[in-house]
Amino acid sequence: MSTNGGGGMREWDEVRRAREEVEELEASRLRLSGDVMRGDPEALNEDRRLERRLWELTRLIMRAEQEEKDQSRAETERRGEELREAWRKHHPAEGHDKDRPKKDGPA
Repeated sequence: MSTNGGGGMREWDEVRRAREEVEELEASRLRLSGDVMRGDPEALNEDRRLERRLWELTRLIMRAEQEEKDQSRAETERRGEELREAWRKHHPAEGHDKDRPKKDGPA
């Protein structure tokens, strides 16, 4: 989830709001817990509704976190390729290998 273009800031706001709502829903479920334990049908229905909403929000948050990881990984790979290319430009292959020590150690 990038913050540069593509609605990144809006997505971060959505994730932030989702996390806040998760906290509120968990607090609501805690307040209902006594009635749920006593088997109050209305409390049970409300608890199930809250649980479904928590599940939806959790999926949204997890998807956003995975997208962020994927974007970060792609950026790291892109940067690594840029660095390799820059190294190749500044270290031409011809004549370079003869001055370089062998990986097997001294001969």
